[in-house]
Amino acid sequence: MKRNKSLPFIIILIALVSFFTSCKKFEADALPMTPINVGTDSYASLEENSTLTIPIKFTSPSDSGIASAGYKVVNNRASEIALVQSPLIPLSFNGKVVDTTIKVPVRTGLQSVVIIIYDKAGRMSSKS
Repeated sequence: MKRNKSLPFIIILIALVSFFTSCKKFEADALPMTPINVGTDSYASLEENSTLTIPIKFTSPSDSGIASAGYKVVNNRASEIALVQSPLIPLSFNGKVVDTTIKVPVRTGLQSVVIIIYDKAGRMSSKS
């Protein structure tokens, strides 16, 4: 009597397909970001070697307050394709509030300024 060799393969295949289709995709709970007020979303063109002044106002909804706040400057001075970002430059804050003004030197290739604020509850807020 000839034994069917494909039967165990079919059973294993059905079991694996059933297992993977029954698993739920893990999705971490996304905490809402609190908006950061920077006055405006875009700024007029500035001459090279001038200064871009950006007011930053933020109040954390977390009672525990702000853990860290800073900004990065993104540019494409290295090449047209590659973007380069500065290290995180710290912002001053007091408890739950960031209320400061930053001055960014305007240089060739300046693309954006990204403001990043983390509160002690683990939420991140950012604005570019």
